[in-house]
Amino acid sequence: MSKIKINLTSGNVVEKPLVTCFKGTNGTYIVFDNETNGSMGLPIICISKFNGSSAEKIFDQSEWASVKENLKTIIAGTALPYVSVPESITAQDDFFTQLTLPVASFDLLKNVYKPIAPTVETSAVTAEPVVSPTPEVVQAAPLMEPAPIAQSEVIAPAPIMPAEPIAPLPPVVETPVVPNAPIIDTPVMAPMPETPVAPAVTNSESTTTSNSVSSDDIIAIKENFMKSCETMFDALIKKFENK
Repeated sequence: MSKIKINLTSGNVVEKPLVTCFKGTNGTYIVFDNETNGSMGLPIICISKFNGSSAEKIFDQSEWASVKENLKTIIAGTALPYVSVPESITAQDDFFTQLTLPVASFDLLKNVYKPIAPTVETSAVTAEPVVSPTPEVVQAAPLMEPAPIAQSEVIAPAPIMPAEPIAPLPPVVETPVVPNAPIIDTPVMAPMPETPVAPAVTNSESTTTSNSVSSDDIIAIKENFMKSCETMFDALIKKFENK
């Protein structure tokens, strides 16, 4: 598979492997190998409209649909007129539309591409020996001027071939785009501190404990409990502020 040098209008030069170039329903189209695979591992091709020396992007959706039908026709086994491509062409920076194909269809497009070499010059050269048997015929050399008749090659009626019935084939799979699932941050609530529970006092010790706890001890216990509550509340506030 030969590579074609593409001179972009921006001044950059890229090279892409040529897959095929054919005459379709609405014009001539060129197909390049993008040398990358899609999300499902299938090869991606680049398709442009070709005018003989430059490649152009296909914007019309009905024309794009007809190009895909032409590709299906080739893959189904019906040959279209193939066109030879020069080693260097020009193009806009955005000159192609991408399409994903099954591997078998991609390989078939490459293998069946056999452009017909020009034969006008060859026929003109081979005609000379036929005209040279006698000196008088040499004077009739201007008869070779009808050579332009060779320009009306029988290849011209070839575009009628797409009218043949097209066998069904697997649909051409375009590169799928899978949206990223939104990520939702769930706030993590700080665990509530456990409140210490005083051990149960038996009836036999209740009288002694109540008598031994003074009012100062009760105040100290209350202050410690309030400080613990404040500390836990401040920690909870800081936890939410850091979110």
